Formats: sequence, structure tokens, C-alpha cells
Amino acid sequence: MRIVLDDHELDEVSGGAAEALESARLACESQGRIITDVFLDDRRLDGPDLDDLARDNPAGTVLRCTSTDPLNLVAETFGYAAEALRQVSASHDAIAEHFQAGRFAEGLSELQEALSLWNSVRQGVEQGCLLIGLDIEQWRSEEPAVAKALNSLADRLEEIRRSISSQDWSSLADTLGYEMQPVVDDWQAFVERLGERVESLQNEGGAG
Repeated sequence: MRIVLDDHELDEVSGGAAEALESARLACESQGRIITDVFLDDRRLDGPDLDDLARDNPAGTVLRCTSTDPLNLVAETFGYAAEALRQVSASHDAIAEHFQAGRFAEGLSELQEALSLWNSVRQGVEQGCLLIGLDIEQWRSEEPAVAKALNSLADRLEEIRRSISSQDWSSLADTLGYEMQPVVDDWQAFVERLGERVESLQNEGGAG
């Protein structure tokens, strides 16, 4: 199978897509880059396809991959996290008003969207830290501000879960209307610090 990485031909492999992708991955690793997109012939291989690749190992004519510098990907990820925080911050008060007015269906629907945004932020931060080799738990133990951001979000999410479980809509509205903005502020500062760390790493790489 032919392998094309960032428009450059690699040595062909005799196996299927799994062997081709491993060859491309090793080539990227040697260059300090990571694969971001994979196409088997004209079909894009997304998460589930890639998860099953070792088992299914589909055949094809050419595997095309694109790659990027991990720091660029992490900077983009943290940028998305910052934007998601701005979106979720704007939603808390509106969701609280739904519960205060007895519009429980609307409130629960919009709350689910907000919680999905929070989950995206957390996942983005965790994955970004892994890519740059930052031990987030160690940072939590060393930096009170980081510990505060992580712990306060966990505490407020648990309060939200308890309020929903007990259908205590008044308590839920209070949590969303009064207690979530400080959490957003802490996380915005946290993500900003992560962005600064990535920028510093990029500058060090450029200087080297």
C-alpha cells in the first residue's frame, strides 16, 4: 500500500491500513510531529474507524495522512477551550432564569448543552496537557490556583447533580446564577496560563 504523509511519499508496506498508519506514525514521531487526519483512498478515517483499525485492517490503494506540530495543535485546543468558556459563561444566568420561572424542560435542555461544553473544556485541557507532557495532577499539587479551578468545578458539578436528582430547582438556579461565574473565572485564568506555557514552549522551539 502506498503511504503519503504531508504530500511526501513514504516507503510502501505490504500489509493493510494498520501497517501503513503505523509506518506514517513512526515517520511523524521521528520528526516530532503528530498525525491529525487520515484518509484511506478517498474515505476519511475518523475516531471509531481508527479504533477498529488494528482489528479490521482494511485494504486499500493509498493511505494519506496530514500532520502538525503538537504545540500548534495544543494551542488550537486551548483556544477552543477559551471560546467554550465564554459560551458557557453566557448561558448560566439564562438557564437559572428558566428554573426560577418554572420552565424546567427548557432549563434541563439548555443545562445539558452547558454541561457538554464543560466536558469539552475539561477534555481539551486534559488532552492538551498530555500532548505537551504536563502532569496536571502534579501541577494541581504545586499551584493553589490550579487546584482551586479543578476542585471548584468538580464541587459545583456535584451540586448540580444532587439538585437535579432531588428536583431541587431553587438550589439548582442558585448554583447556576451565583456560584458558576467564579468557576468560569478560575478556568479562564487556568486556560490562559496553559496558553502562555504553550507559547513559551513554541518560542523555545523557535529559538532552538
